[in-house]
Amino acid sequence: MLMLPVAVTRFSSWRCLLAVSFSKTVTVSTAGTPVQCNTSPVPMRKLYIQADPDNTVSEVIYVGGSDVLSEPGYELAPGEKVAIDFTQESLPKNSDLPLWWLNASANGLKANIFAVRA
Repeated sequence: MLMLPVAVTRFSSWRCLLAVSFSKTVTVSTAGTPVQCNTSPVPMRKLYIQADPDNTVSEVIYVGGSDVLSEPGYELAPGEKVAIDFTQESLPKNSDLPLWWLNASANGLKANIFAVRA
């Protein structure tokens, strides 16, 4: 199980993303089936994930490791964002994008992924 690092913060603006070097939208087609954020290596210093604002209001995206479900995952409601900073008190092994997975409480939910490369 992937443990989320200590330096996880919610924020209200994307103004801090000036140095983004990788971005994509990930769709969780089937709720309960984790989806990898990316299959190719993307070593990174920071990871930003936003539950798509157009997702269904009562549904959530879960962020975590390959076994992410509602329990071990970090939960994001539509439009909510999380920043994960691997340069502060975190585990270096968590800093490659293929180690991060998404799951959802309903089919077809989306998340926007932004990474600042290492």
